[in-house]
Amino acid sequence: MDTQESQKNILVIRSATRILNQTLLSLKEEFPECRISVLAPESVRETIEQDPLIDEVFTITDQRRMSVSSYGTENIALLRERKFDLAVAL
Repeated sequence: MDTQESQKNILVIRSATRILNQTLLSLKEEFPECRISVLAPESVRETIEQDPLIDEVFTITDQRRMSVSSYGTENIALLRERKFDLAVAL
């Protein structure tokens, strides 16, 4: 199986700011044609939306619970619609 062909839609769950950029660069190097979405705290939305490596941003208002399970059922359904091939939790 060719991993570059099979993994194109990637979700990055961001809680570690220091390693986000290096992670994004590594993902783009490994999967040049991938689409990267980031799930992050609302407080960093403006900053990460400006990153050219990020295609889409989802946010969580409660930073104390930085997990998909705290995202709410409607929003989880939205994430599922994207049919991510790979998820990376930082």
